[in-house]
Amino acid sequence: ERARGRPAGAKRGSGGRAGGRPVAATCVQALVLLAGLLAGAAAAWAVASIVLPWLLRALGITLFLLLLPPLGLAAAALWAPFALLLAVAAKRLLIGRYRPVRAPVWGSFHLRNWVVQRAVRLFPWGLVRGTVFLNAALRALGARVGARVHVHRGVDLLGGGWDLLDIGNDATIGQDATLGLVELDDGHVVVGPVAVGAGATVDVRAGVAGHASVGAGAHLAALSRLAPHRAVPPGERWDGVPAEPAGAAPPAPPLPGARAWTPARHGLLLVGARFLPGRASA
Repeated sequence: ERARGRPAGAKRGSGGRAGGRPVAATCVQALVLLAGLLAGAAAAWAVASIVLPWLLRALGITLFLLLLPPLGLAAAALWAPFALLLAVAAKRLLIGRYRPVRAPVWGSFHLRNWVVQRAVRLFPWGLVRGTVFLNAALRALGARVGARVHVHRGVDLLGGGWDLLDIGNDATIGQDATLGLVELDDGHVVVGPVAVGAGATVDVRAGVAGHASVGAGAHLAALSRLAPHRAVPPGERWDGVPAEPAGAAPPAPPLPGARAWTPARHGLLLVGARFLPGRASA
């Protein structure tokens, strides 16, 4: 029997059983959380009881305090690739490639995606937000992210569905905007594609639902919501909830004449600045 509301082309095997199993799923989640807690506690004990005391004895208190920020940066630089590899491995093992699907909450797909979410959150996303390194991490998870794309802080892309995300060159995803790759609807997890064209802007706290797209050079206004299966044509501005046509998109601002930093240099400096005292929110 086909699940009600399943999008055309969705695979039954990707969605698990026709109905979820809350008790079994909760037990698995509890085991995953317990394993993570034990691993985190062991790592914290090793750092606090072995690594830091050894560094303190080797460097002395003054040099240790002076070198603490660069040591933290070095530790993050070493941890980030490992965490990303772990997240990619979990995604490939448990999901493979994301496809459009409507699956029951507490079912197989929901549980597997939840485990992948836990693995993905091990990566230090807050450290690389607003930099080219965030875009590279999304590409590693399967997203198509073009050049010079800016994803502002507060944009949560950790829910899954990365294979269905397509962001063109020079696009901007504004602060606290939402891209609805994975959403909950009437007791189901709904996964759908989201496309943002080259040079397009999804403004502050705007939302693009799954199976929706913003065309090249288009503009989805702040606080607007683009409904599923709607497409903003190239060069247009849409506004409202649900978003509707509201004229032409504003022209792109002129670029400064001075020579700009490369994205990699900008990202390195920004990540380094976040380890300076009083700069945690940069």
